[in-house]
Amino acid sequence: MRKFELNNGEKVVFEAEAPSAVLDIMRKQCFYADEDDNDFLRSRALSNTSWSGHTIRYDSRENFAQDLMSAGLLREISNETTDKQ
Repeated sequence: MRKFELNNGEKVVFEAEAPSAVLDIMRKQCFYADEDDNDFLRSRALSNTSWSGHTIRYDSRENFAQDLMSAGLLREISNETTDKQ
């Protein structure tokens, strides 16, 4: 498993096989997570675009995660980095 840190107003560290799992983490934190996957992806992309000032695509989970990483909202961290926080 790889470790990631999501920082879009609240820092969350999680383990996943791929960065695209960030959407599952966001769904667990969201009170309106009952939207279907496409609507939820779109709403999170728009919210994070507003938050970061960077365009976040919502055409796929992979592009969404890639854009979060490019915007600095999501990053992969090592065990050493996590232990120091």
